[in-house]
Amino acid sequence: MLFLVLIVVQLFVLPNFTQPQVTEVSYSEFLQMVEDGQVTEVAVNETDQQINFLVKKEAGAEEENYTATTFPDDMLIDWLQNAETREG
Repeated sequence: MLFLVLIVVQLFVLPNFTQPQVTEVSYSEFLQMVEDGQVTEVAVNETDQQINFLVKKEAGAEEENYTATTFPDDMLIDWLQNAETREG
């Protein structure tokens, strides 16, 4: 019986602690975070219309995982590259 309980805990409880938390925000919140210089890395998945990105809100803090749903924006990649250039 104890063995069964351990298996259930391992399958259903532990994965929730080991997977990184992902915060979902709106597209406009994502753009504001980029403007504020908080976004450190971006991955755009055009097939799923998702933007996955890392945010570092304070110096010395750990990066946090975020996601946002995109809408058709032909200028997004250029805008992100320009934002990176402005930040250094």
